[in-house]
Amino acid sequence: MEMTEEEIAELLSKNPHLKKYLEEVESKVGRPKFYKKLPADLKGEKFPNVIYQTKGNVFIHVYRTRDMDTTEYHAIEPTLSKEEV
Repeated sequence: MEMTEEEIAELLSKNPHLKKYLEEVESKVGRPKFYKKLPADLKGEKFPNVIYQTKGNVFIHVYRTRDMDTTEYHAIEPTLSKEEV
């Protein structure tokens, strides 16, 4: 199920690492679609560009552009502070 703009805005406000990633990648691959759960029919999509949440505040970005040979999967996770390491 695709997320609404309101849900995306709330997600970005609660997850600054996701917002930063999106700002960096959007100009390269376009704005991804956000899903609460990865749809099964995505398997057939030749050029996906989606982000979905896994456990906690870790997200996965699945994308492929027309100039890419394969689909890429990127984990988007917060950077630990010195105190957390």
